[in-house]
Amino acid sequence: MKRSGSGLILATGVVGALGAFLMAVGDVILLGRPISGPAFLATEMGRGNMIYLPQWRLALGSILGVVVVPLQIVGFWQVLEALKPAGRWRSWPVFLIMAHMLIVGGAVHGTFMFVGTGLKTHHSLVEASGTGLPEMLAYFFSYQTIMYLIAGVELIVASSWFVVAVLSGKTAYPRWMAVLNPLILVALTTLLGMVMPAPVGGYLAPTQFNSGILLFFVISTAVLLRNRAGLSPQPLDSEHNERM
Repeated sequence: MKRSGSGLILATGVVGALGAFLMAVGDVILLGRPISGPAFLATEMGRGNMIYLPQWRLALGSILGVVVVPLQIVGFWQVLEALKPAGRWRSWPVFLIMAHMLIVGGAVHGTFMFVGTGLKTHHSLVEASGTGLPEMLAYFFSYQTIMYLIAGVELIVASSWFVVAVLSGKTAYPRWMAVLNPLILVALTTLLGMVMPAPVGGYLAPTQFNSGILLFFVISTAVLLRNRAGLSPQPLDSEHNERM
């Protein structure tokens, strides 16, 4: 890393982890209820929970999930610097794809207030007159599904690129770090949230993506700080940054 040292490693890791943590807090505010993980999945991946939540939670959770996205992007700057010794084509694509994925995720977060308000209105109309707004909700859900698919594909592509770069042995990461890529960690936290009993499952399951990214930032920072202390052979210095 360009004359950065442990300070930049730690600073970007802490900022990224803080962003992921705050995004997870936004998830809980938006969707969290004291139910089990399986029950959470049964409510349209938690969207049905918003019927029972006050409007201020929908607004706060949506806003928080948008404004903290730049913090997570800062966290992936650390990853970019760690991958640079392997060359531009093994480093910049990972950062750019991950950054775009986070922007898409922030955009999805911003829609939840409107989706939640639509669900609450639909529920009230059904109770009052037996007729709701199913077509409107179908449009909302379709839009969110498309955005989720875009983000999911980007997570797979960027994580695979990360794995290839790390396995080259030319990055600041040890090769075993390839196993602890963002996709694997998000999958692990997702599975954990799915099986947790009440009330923990209903609060952990909404954070499945951001908990995985938070875990990745913590591990990445610890590994790079250990590297900087001279305990592993991979280069961190600027003279390696331009190697292809």
